[in-house]
Amino acid sequence: MGRSYFVEESIQNYLLNLSNNFNKKHVTGILIGQTSTARDFIIQAIQTPPKEEPFQNHSKKGFHLDETDEEWITEHARQVSRMMTGGLAILGVFLIVPPALSKEASNMLRRLVFAVDKSVTTGRLWKLSEEEVYDRVTVQMCSETKKVNCRTFDVKDPLSSPKPADWKYQSGVSSTWPLLQCNVEVDLRLPVIASSVEHEFNQNIMNGLKNWALKMEKCYYLINGQVRDPDKEILEVHKKNSRASAHRECFSVQLLVPLMQDDQGDYMAKVQECSKNIILKGVVHCKAYIHSNKPTVADAVRALKRDLLDTISIRYEMLFEDVFSSNEDERAKGQKIDHALPQRVFVQASISEILSCDYIFRDETFIEVKERFKEMFDCEVSEDKVDLLQEIVSVPAVCPDLEICQDHSPMILGKNVEKQKTAGVALAIGVALLALAASFFYFSD
Repeated sequence: MGRSYFVEESIQNYLLNLSNNFNKKHVTGILIGQTSTARDFIIQAIQTPPKEEPFQNHSKKGFHLDETDEEWITEHARQVSRMMTGGLAILGVFLIVPPALSKEASNMLRRLVFAVDKSVTTGRLWKLSEEEVYDRVTVQMCSETKKVNCRTFDVKDPLSSPKPADWKYQSGVSSTWPLLQCNVEVDLRLPVIASSVEHEFNQNIMNGLKNWALKMEKCYYLINGQVRDPDKEILEVHKKNSRASAHRECFSVQLLVPLMQDDQGDYMAKVQECSKNIILKGVVHCKAYIHSNKPTVADAVRALKRDLLDTISIRYEMLFEDVFSSNEDERAKGQKIDHALPQRVFVQASISEILSCDYIFRDETFIEVKERFKEMFDCEVSEDKVDLLQEIVSVPAVCPDLEICQDHSPMILGKNVEKQKTAGVALAIGVALLALAASFFYFSD
């Protein structure tokens, strides 16, 4: 038995419009949604933006799908994946072709679905667990008959065979998906090893971010100020209220950082010889949606934590090439340089009311956001659908702090271990208010 995909009804109209206005060799695009153990959900389809190319006449020789620009399609998918909030993922690709190209379409879709998955997962700070769903979907539509052929591939297995899947349209697929939100104060110091050469600088920082990500994944959490059993359904407390299922439930989450421990449970202070530091500091706002098919507390919080990891790594990547390649002279002088990371803004870019996001620098406005969503999401966004104020007060900054370790002296990370250890004891006792203090010590160190 293949997987079942419950698809937002508006996607049917979107695909039909693309096929009815079919004046191209073919149309490709991506499918956005969420997976669960029993069923999967597709809430948005986005066609690949057109690429300006020199005119080529295919009328005599004909066109073959092998000529498709795979790199352009995967880059579009990567850009869109950076503009999604927690819990959402690119679950597959679609292809609209005339009958003459239908035989080639299967091989093309197979290549695309694996290439897109590789593009959006490369460099990510987290990985899917073994029990999560690795199946990704391909949808082929005939531009004349409008017939849809739906298949899945296991992207974990490069040799996997296609499996048939059900494609079912439904209204309001995501209308009752719970929303989790949190503000996270970030005060992260990433030492650059003294022996690192310039071309290893970015990799050194990414390794530091991966270590931080492992700690974030182990965070304790409070939901609406309460400790919740991770194996229970997140909507369990609302089941008795029949009206609760008719609208979207919102949950406020607090993430509490555990203390660093080794395998024996001892608290660690790490000593490293470094030449410079990168300091990420500020408050980020995170959002995550979780499907309403009996999601557990653990599922929901995991989606929110991944949104935190994504928004930090994305902002760093956006700034890295421009800033650190253009300030070599200043860094050589040992100066401290402050840079504002891009601010995250939230956008309603679909009928489903599920929010997407964008990142803007200080000199950008709503106009740039509107243009990017037109290109990346193939939709018009009005100003009232854009929230520019969520992170307006404090935006993370990245500071290449060269003065602390300019003489290559050893730097001790976690120097307030005793103070944090005391707070950790309170956390072990299970006192929620003191656990918040432990989180404060970590973020303010």
